Order: sequence, then C-alpha cells, then structure tokens
Amino acid sequence: MGQDSVRKANAKADAHREELESTVAFLRKKHCPNYLVERIRHWIHYTYHAKNAEAERCRMLANLPSSLSQRLAMHFNEGALLQMDIFRNIHSCGGDPEKEGFVANLLLNDEWEIWCVQEML
Repeated sequence: MGQDSVRKANAKADAHREELESTVAFLRKKHCPNYLVERIRHWIHYTYHAKNAEAERCRMLANLPSSLSQRLAMHFNEGALLQMDIFRNIHSCGGDPEKEGFVANLLLNDEWEIWCVQEML
C-alpha cells in the first residue's frame, strides 16, 4: 500500500511538471513577456500545492468526529477569520460554542476556490 501511495504521488508530481513545462513552452512560443511567464508559472505551482494541501486537510477532517473536525477547521482558518470583522466578533465572544459551531460548519461544508492576489471577488 505504501508503494502505491508513492507511485500516485510521483504520477501527480510528474503530471504537474508536464503541465507546467507545456504551459511555459506555449507562452514562450507566443512570445509572452518573461515577467508574465514567470507569474503564470508561479501561479500554476502555487495552485498545485494549495490543492494538494486542501485535499489532505479534507481527508483528515473527514476521518474525525464532527466536534473535533469543527475545532480543527476553526484552528486551520483562524488567521483568515480574524481578518474579517464579522468572524472576529464571533471569535472574541469567549468561544461561544453555538456561534463557533455555525462558523465551523460553514468552513467544513463550503467549497474553496483559489483566487489570484489582485483579482476582484
């Protein structure tokens, strides 16, 4: 089973590398400026690692009891929650279990999308 996991991981990494190389080759063929090629290369690399981290997080949370997965989801997202006024107020209420449970359910049941830093949401 361990070798199978390693093979799958290597296959994913190889597919990522091939996608990255073919994209960069295409962009160079179309004479895109180097700064843009580098930006796109970094974006592809970033999304690959972010998707893998999210998949690992989801697998781990799915195997835990709901109370533990809710607490862990709150911990994983604490930095982002503290940046938003509405969630900062919930977090500063002294750990109201009902409010934290609601936010944790939002975190656990939402689909996440990765956005570029300068994109308008």
